[in-house]
Amino acid sequence: MGTQVGIGVSHHRNPVMAAKEAVEKAQQHGSIQHPDFVLMFSMVGYPQDVLLKTVYTAVGQVPLIGCSGAGTITTGEADESNFGVVLLLFQSDDVQIHHGMVTDIAQSSAAAGQQLATDVRSHLASDTQALLLFADGIVFNFDDFSRGLGDLSIAGRSLPIIGGLAGDNLVYEKTYQYYNNQVLSEGMVWATLSGQIKLVSAISHGCVPIGQRHIITKCDRNVIYEVDHRPILEQLKDYLHVYEIEAWDKTATNLGLAFPSTETTANDDDYIIYSMISKDDATASVALQSEVKEGDEFWVARRDFTKIRDGIEEMANSLETRLGNDIPRFILQVECDGR
Repeated sequence: MGTQVGIGVSHHRNPVMAAKEAVEKAQQHGSIQHPDFVLMFSMVGYPQDVLLKTVYTAVGQVPLIGCSGAGTITTGEADESNFGVVLLLFQSDDVQIHHGMVTDIAQSSAAAGQQLATDVRSHLASDTQALLLFADGIVFNFDDFSRGLGDLSIAGRSLPIIGGLAGDNLVYEKTYQYYNNQVLSEGMVWATLSGQIKLVSAISHGCVPIGQRHIITKCDRNVIYEVDHRPILEQLKDYLHVYEIEAWDKTATNLGLAFPSTETTANDDDYIIYSMISKDDATASVALQSEVKEGDEFWVARRDFTKIRDGIEEMANSLETRLGNDIPRFILQVECDGR
């Protein structure tokens, strides 16, 4: 049998009809009636419990993970409406998949990382190729999580972590993660891929630094209060109109903070882009999803169409070169909501 994959999408506004249509299309596309594993991504316009439970029943109650987002991507289509669900049905006798979930990550991303490491290690094998991970995009603290996770290596080989953070169509209030027939919030879901599988990955961002260098002069973990001894919201007024600061949900998708790359990330780009996920007018502060410290340098960064386009082309060329003559069974494309 080898490996078979089927993709299905629906934009029906009725959650039951959308779920059944997406499953039927995926089954037909991959000639799969009994998948081993399902990836599911959807928009937040649906009643999440109804949508997920209908999908889970229709695919035969097999292992499933996924999350909500700011849009869905499938072959020939990128949709940012409030109604869309995409499914990937996976069937293989070459690949073994184990999956799980971690709840209440808002309490401590470090504890969540520790729990994930404990759960995942019991399923690691010499041929484990990757860890898929989808976490709540509002409460996730990457640095805390990384400290808790520690080293996930196999015989000296680092285990790639591939995935993204759940979204809610730029509302920034509540995101959803899917585990079998359970809808989570403030959680994370994961799956390990082991066996005869060749996996290649690439990453790119589409931002360029603008203006002058800034230095953080007051912060607390992932919250920045002052930059160059000025409140950061005051500093950002040099780059933004007042109405852009008020419309923060849209502004934050197009403007970020560019920090110099570290030694471990220098091959990806000269900068790492941090998203400003929220602001607090009372304290004139902004919050990131990664921690910073006083003295850190950064530039304000904006999205750039040319860099986005060139980055996509470079990724495609890199993947094609590393695949050689192999034809991929599927491509998992994860985009940030600003793109």
